[in-house]
Amino acid sequence: MKELNGIWRLLRFKDYAGAVVFTTCIGVAAAGGKFGWQLILVLLANWLAVGFAFMYNDIEDAPDDAKDPKKVHRNPVSAGIISHQQAMLASLAVAALGVLLYLPLGIMPTILGAICVVLGFLYSYRPWRLKGIAVIDVISHSVMLSSLQVMCGYFTFAQNLNAAYLAPLISMTAASMYGQMFNQVRDYQTDRDAGLRNTSGLVGESRAQMIMQSLLGIAIIAGLYALFIQQLAPWWVFIVGLAMLLLLVIPGVIQGIRKGNLQEAHTPVIAALPHAGTIMMAAWFLLPWLIPALR
Repeated sequence: MKELNGIWRLLRFKDYAGAVVFTTCIGVAAAGGKFGWQLILVLLANWLAVGFAFMYNDIEDAPDDAKDPKKVHRNPVSAGIISHQQAMLASLAVAALGVLLYLPLGIMPTILGAICVVLGFLYSYRPWRLKGIAVIDVISHSVMLSSLQVMCGYFTFAQNLNAAYLAPLISMTAASMYGQMFNQVRDYQTDRDAGLRNTSGLVGESRAQMIMQSLLGIAIIAGLYALFIQQLAPWWVFIVGLAMLLLLVIPGVIQGIRKGNLQEAHTPVIAALPHAGTIMMAAWFLLPWLIPALR
């Protein structure tokens, strides 16, 4: 039981579960897909591909986390709950199962899913360690945790690209890049003291904030275009998502504003987006399927 608990902690499912639901379903919606076994399968495969990236990252970071009192107990490998070998075997099993689940979905989802797994490996693998290379860190992070999930969802239901695909992809990619830049700006001084040369460290804190806000603007504009011009989703879906987001973020945002801390006002919004998105997508795809089934 101790080892199983350690593997579950290494998987860190709650850290990305909602975000993967949102990005996958956006791709499915752009292709005109509906709820069914294909959606369930691509969602499971995307969860596993992203899960591998999180697992392998903690495995590679374990020696450093063991020296950090704040991280040593969060990482099950550095905490000694599971061994390095057990963690490696578990992560490889997750990666292999993910790729296998892509196979029934077609050639393109399988290729894109395999690329996600490889990128998850290169992102943390110490000889290359993409997350330690300025500019490449943000790009690889957003492609691995957002763009490829959208593309896998899309190509599960479509054979060729169409105009409906581009705006959602740009919106999700820019939003993911914004989130990564937000984290780098938040940890700017800590990363600088540690000698980490990421994108924010390269361009400086003020320019990093400008890039971050620009990415947010691109994400919003592309998202609004997909919603209102392409009419990617019905109005009621947008209203459900907005209502859930407001319910989840209002207390935290008010608290941050009262403290006069813009950083604290942003944080609850970023944390709530995947949860609101998950509820929105569940309503969008499940209700049209569920209501006729109950009649």
